[in-house]
Amino acid sequence: MVYLAIDVGTESLRAGLIGPDGRLLASARQAYPTAYPQPHWVEQNPDDWWQAARRAVPAALAQAGLQPSQVAAIGLDAFASTLVVTDDAGRPLRPAILWMDARATEQAAAIERTGDPVLRYGGGQESVEWMLPRLLWLRQHEPRLYERSRWMVEAVDWFTYRLTGEWTLSLCAVTDLWHYVPSRGGWPTTLLEAVGLTEARARWPDRILPIGARAGTLSAAAADELGLIPGIPVAAGGVDAHVGLLGLDALRPGQLGLILGSSSVQLTLIEQPAFDPAFWGPFEDTILPGRWLIEMGQVSTGSLLRWFKDNLASPALSAEAEKAGVSLYASLDRLVDLLPPGSGGLTALDYWQGNRTPIRDPLARGALVGLTLYHTSVHIFRALMEAAAFGNRHVLETLAAAGVPISDIRAAGGGAGSDVWLQMHADVAGVPVSVTSSEDAALVGGAIAAAVCAGEYATLEEAAAAMVRPVRTYLPDAARHDAYAQPYALYRDLYPALRPLFPRFAASAGRA
Repeated sequence: MVYLAIDVGTESLRAGLIGPDGRLLASARQAYPTAYPQPHWVEQNPDDWWQAARRAVPAALAQAGLQPSQVAAIGLDAFASTLVVTDDAGRPLRPAILWMDARATEQAAAIERTGDPVLRYGGGQESVEWMLPRLLWLRQHEPRLYERSRWMVEAVDWFTYRLTGEWTLSLCAVTDLWHYVPSRGGWPTTLLEAVGLTEARARWPDRILPIGARAGTLSAAAADELGLIPGIPVAAGGVDAHVGLLGLDALRPGQLGLILGSSSVQLTLIEQPAFDPAFWGPFEDTILPGRWLIEMGQVSTGSLLRWFKDNLASPALSAEAEKAGVSLYASLDRLVDLLPPGSGGLTALDYWQGNRTPIRDPLARGALVGLTLYHTSVHIFRALMEAAAFGNRHVLETLAAAGVPISDIRAAGGGAGSDVWLQMHADVAGVPVSVTSSEDAALVGGAIAAAVCAGEYATLEEAAAAMVRPVRTYLPDAARHDAYAQPYALYRDLYPALRPLFPRFAASAGRA
């Protein structure tokens, strides 16, 4: 008996087969393209996600040497706040608007100006990354398409439909990104009325399911395309990072789940709601019933390292990595580790796509400050790594100021494969950072949801405790923590100094 977990990520889809003990038996990845049709616009074709699954699922089965009949249940997660608009048959009518898309800045501001009481559950503000601004943008700028659409859902909901033929909404997603608050009656009726989106409600499925509930069973058509057998239970999914929190078993107060992917996401569960404009939430019942989720995040972290690799890594660096028989990232890690904290006086601001929290400024932009002829490309790479760690420390300090101290970090995601970066996060924050037996926390979290759906465990907490094991901890080094004090202070001073210029940079890019 194994569980199939499908993770629809920003750059690729992963299919993983996980045993009942949480061990990842095999996984396969398929990439898909991303389009940037205008500055601040980011889109993908949902059909590309499905085609990726058609390749990845059979590949994972073949790699594990397993038969389709051995798959007991399917779990699913996907990137959040990604708008998919379809006709009645579920066919996309336009490219999906991704979470990092910032086109709806004006619409987010209009929603925020309503001052609706439900906004308190999102820090009193509205993020350009959330769903209502995207829906409002679509109604205003593509009204004909808006009117002929039948369904407007998240990526995870559309994918669930492709698997089961059932239209559902993820409770995880709507409480986190749609202003759905169970204890306030659910949907934000007065807010929808205030911004003219009342009719949008008819385009949302009525079934709202928590992670691990049975959304349906695998349809015959989907089974044929994926190389599986029909009738396999399909668990309701959720936001990738939130499902990853299950895969880290970071479910107790004082624990922080840190997902190091294209972006970094910081998640922590609390027993009583805490309110602060610096973070997202508190979100009710998003992952576990009776718990409130606080979410913070950095829009650009791992994507900065990839940006460097794709655009600034010299042929000499690539040749050195090839000669050593390692990846370019591994070679850069080794070189970065030879440099002392502070990157030789070079400081980066990691706001390539704005700041999600705690500043919440979509117009903020990245910067490299302090460059001299002394600096090499390795200094730049280290400065980008340090900027991500500095941003994480800023998040932890903001949580502590709101009465939510963090004493333990559990990390996952692609960035968790770098020992250098994890140690850097521990040293900068002064908090231990642990990794579990599988760095693919989202896949393990999907398997946990599938196991609950299949009846193997009664609750998500019980399944997580049985299927997740910490295996390595990076303890903060006191001397390096002290050495980061001045570079961190410079990092914190950069945004206030550059903030007056950011709207001008954004306006200039819009005219390009």
